[in-house]
Amino acid sequence: MNEFSINEAWLRTGNGSMFLEPDTFSLDELAKQRGCSGLKLEIVKSLLEMDESDVYKLIKAFKPAYDLLAEEETTATIEAAVSHELSVEQELENYRMELEAVQKGTTSQVLGTGKDKIS
Repeated sequence: MNEFSINEAWLRTGNGSMFLEPDTFSLDELAKQRGCSGLKLEIVKSLLEMDESDVYKLIKAFKPAYDLLAEEETTATIEAAVSHELSVEQELENYRMELEAVQKGTTSQVLGTGKDKIS
């Protein structure tokens, strides 16, 4: 950028805006766009003002808690997947029993109607 923030293309050709628009970034504006609370914004500002060594100390202090939560979430996800798989397997077994009952000409126990003949 030059001393007076004049757009060189505008000076030479007349095209574009007269002044250069500096690239700016506003953390406050980004936080507003993302709907961040004031607390989140202040935490980020504080983090940006910290020395690198203090940031690493902070990360190191929180890492065990993060690892524990990540492990619990992984365990819960695996348990949910296994539970879903079992329910799918049970549903498939129930459907298989129904089809076999229909082939034999009787209703299925799964339907709760006993072994009555289908008319």
